Amino acid sequence: MVIKFGTDGWRGVIAKDFTFKNVSQVALAHAEVLRRKNLKRVFVGYDNRFMSENFAREVATIFYSEGFEVNLSPKAVTTPLVSWAVKHKNFDGGVMITASHNPPVYNGYKIKEDFGGAATPEFIAQVESLIGKVTPRGLTGEGNLTEEDFTEEYINAVRREVNLDTFREKEIKVVHDPMYGSSAGYLRRALENTKVTVCEIHAYRDPLFGGRAPEPVEKNARTLMEKVRAEGAFCGIMNDGDGDRVALVDERGEFVNSQLVYAMLMLHLLENKGLRGAVVKTVSTTYLADRIAKHFGVEIIETPVGFKHINAVILQRDDVIFGGEESGGYGFPRFTPERDGLLSAL
Repeated sequence: MVIKFGTDGWRGVIAKDFTFKNVSQVALAHAEVLRRKNLKRVFVGYDNRFMSENFAREVATIFYSEGFEVNLSPKAVTTPLVSWAVKHKNFDGGVMITASHNPPVYNGYKIKEDFGGAATPEFIAQVESLIGKVTPRGLTGEGNLTEEDFTEEYINAVRREVNLDTFREKEIKVVHDPMYGSSAGYLRRALENTKVTVCEIHAYRDPLFGGRAPEPVEKNARTLMEKVRAEGAFCGIMNDGDGDRVALVDERGEFVNSQLVYAMLMLHLLENKGLRGAVVKTVSTTYLADRIAKHFGVEIIETPVGFKHINAVILQRDDVIFGGEESGGYGFPRFTPERDGLLSAL
C-alpha cells in the first residue's frame, strides 16, 4: 500500500492499514530523514487507543536499533505534552501514536520536529519518499532507550502560563470530559491547590471511546451538558482523544460554539493579558476575529484549513501570539507551536 500523511500525520485502520509492518516502515523512513540531518534524540509518546503502547514501543525499538537516543513515555500522554517535551527537553524530533479524534478503529503516526510543532510539508515529503526503501541497520547497542515520564513537568509548565490566583478567588465546580482519552486527570492536577473542584466523567481508558469518535463536538457532549446542569457547575470542559482540542459547555449546560471560544481566547490574550502581536486563523474561522483584531490594532493572518498552515506562519514569524481553527484547536506559540487542549481549557 501507499502510505500518505494527511493534515496532521498518517492514519489508518488498525490491522488493515495500521499494522506493525507498515508502522515499522514509516519509523525507518523517519529515522533515515533524521539521520541525514545529523539528528539523534527522539521522544515517543502514545494515547489510549487500542494497542497504542505496543505500536509506540515498536517505533522506539526501531529508532534505538538505528542508533538513536530514544525516550519512550512509560504511559499514555497527550499530543501537546509530546510537543512540549520535544521543544523544552531538547529532543531533535518526536513521534505521537494517535489518531486524535478519529473513530476507534483508527490509529496514527504524528511527527514532531525539533521546534515542537507538527512536521512541515517538506519534512513529511522526505519521509514519504523513503517509506519501504530503507534497510534496517541493526545498530542495537549504539543507541539508548530510556523511559522517562514528563507529565508532572508538563502540567507544571502549563500552570506557569496562567494566573492561578484567579482560581483561588472563589469556590467553583468544573466538569471535565476527556472522552476516555489521554488527557484524563490533567485538568484536575493543573487546578490542584486552588478553589476549583474538578468533577471528571469518562476519565478512564476505553479504546472504543464509548462507541464513538472522541471528537469534542456538540453531539458528543450530551452527557457533559447534563452533568454540568446536575452539578450546578461553573462550566464543562471537553478534550478530544489526544488532548489537543477543547470544547466548552457554559453554566446553563449549553454547548458553546467553537467559533465563540476562539473569539474569547483571542480577546483574553489581548484585553486581559495585554499581549500584542499577530493572530492567525483559518479561512473557516469566525469573522469576529477580524473585528477584534481591528479594535486592538493587531494583524490577523488567514490561512487554509488545517493547523499545519497556522504552524507554517508561526515558523516564519516570531510575533504570533495566538492561532486557532474552527474545530476547537487553539495554540499559543510562546508556549509551543501546537494546539493545546489543557492550556486552552485553563
